[in-house]
Amino acid sequence: MDVLETNGRATWMNFPDSDTISKEEYKHKIHWGMLYYPTAKPLGVTIIFSGKDACNSFLGFHQDFHEKIYNELVKLPTNFFIKDGNSFWDNSSMPPLDKEWNDPIPCNELSFELYNEILENLRNLIDLQKKRVKVGPVLDLAKTFCKET
Repeated sequence: MDVLETNGRATWMNFPDSDTISKEEYKHKIHWGMLYYPTAKPLGVTIIFSGKDACNSFLGFHQDFHEKIYNELVKLPTNFFIKDGNSFWDNSSMPPLDKEWNDPIPCNELSFELYNEILENLRNLIDLQKKRVKVGPVLDLAKTFCKET
């Protein structure tokens, strides 16, 4: 599956925890997501960070822990990738659908320098948000697509 085919709006189902019901709560959590893309017909499964608080928690991990995460990411099969970007938040009660993404990187081709660049992108977006720019950092830490059978 060409991951570029899956850019754009999707039907989504996220599983942060049983207590999360609003976008305000959703922005604070690290969660699993499943997405169905009507045009390309795959099902995407991802570990996703949406918003400043979830990304701050992730960025706050000790460098040794980030090295461990990186070492596990590069072991994933070729159909898993990492992708960062930003979301546009409004005042609705639903999670955001509009995101602008950087190009996906196959996890098994990820360099530690590129992993750190992704972390820096998230930090920069958090800094923009602190300056009242209405964008939020997002990260698909490990995403894959499953084809319908």
